[in-house]
Amino acid sequence: MCFLPLWNAKSGVKRVGRRPLTVASVLAKGSFVVSFSSTSSFNLVLVSAHLGTLCMGVALTALLNLTMEQIPRHRSTLMSLSTVAMASSNTLGSALGGLALLQFNYEGMWIIIGVFGIIAAAIFQFLAIDPTRDKTRE
Repeated sequence: MCFLPLWNAKSGVKRVGRRPLTVASVLAKGSFVVSFSSTSSFNLVLVSAHLGTLCMGVALTALLNLTMEQIPRHRSTLMSLSTVAMASSNTLGSALGGLALLQFNYEGMWIIIGVFGIIAAAIFQFLAIDPTRDKTRE
């Protein structure tokens, strides 16, 4: 199962496109996190957590591909900014997760994290350009 992101990088991106794959996997991850927090069955918790983790592996691979191709002539700058953004998101995510945990308990924290994933999918859908579909860019 840990080889799913490698399949994604090789064939999934070419078949589906970078943006649709990113949007679908981030949306699925957010949905699985919300379902993880709102179920009372231990088996459903395990399934939701496992599928959410798999979707996040696909999402990270597709997102890095999407980021790298936004402006091809500035690829190195975009990859540097992407690395900074990922490191910053770990720091800010821990702080916001801790704040949500204090305010809303564990269930509320997971719902907030899942909703952020769904919002991220909407941002990718409306603001990112899919370079595999747009052939007029350089």
